[in-house]
Amino acid sequence: MRKTKALLNDMGLIRRQSSQEALPLSKKQFVKKVSILIAARNEADNIIACLQSVAALSYPPEYLQVLIGDDASEDATAALVREFIQDKPHFELMEIHSQLPQSAQTPQRKLLKGKTNVLAQLAHKATGDYLFFTDADIQVPTEWINNMLAHFKPNVGIVTGITIMKGGGLLGLMQSLDWF
Repeated sequence: MRKTKALLNDMGLIRRQSSQEALPLSKKQFVKKVSILIAARNEADNIIACLQSVAALSYPPEYLQVLIGDDASEDATAALVREFIQDKPHFELMEIHSQLPQSAQTPQRKLLKGKTNVLAQLAHKATGDYLFFTDADIQVPTEWINNMLAHFKPNVGIVTGITIMKGGGLLGLMQSLDWF
């Protein structure tokens, strides 16, 4: 299956239960901790571009936690991630196992497979007030975090955005329209 490079305009994020107040982005002292969750399986062709875009975010790195879940990749995905993150303490590669740790299992969680399992394990490890999700073949814009957080108001728990295809010819254009 041919992969088309995509540019993430604003994907999705979730505010954790503990964060009830709106985020005043103009004052850095009120910045909230953000965890970015990236599921990756056999993404050696895409993962570095994704991680470079995350590393270039305008959000303060000391308030970021980037968790990359390697879902038993059979290519060089994990090795590429390890090399890229070696000097980035707020990035972490997690080897994903078939199940959540015993302490996090519930009857519903035991049935998780594939990407859902990866994201559940990453969310269990996440420490941020907000959880951002993106795919390993996405390149996020530098203002992604600030733009998405600006949409949180009291009583808002989930904010989603759209993915815009970059290139890909007619098929990419048709897919972009479908996603929109």
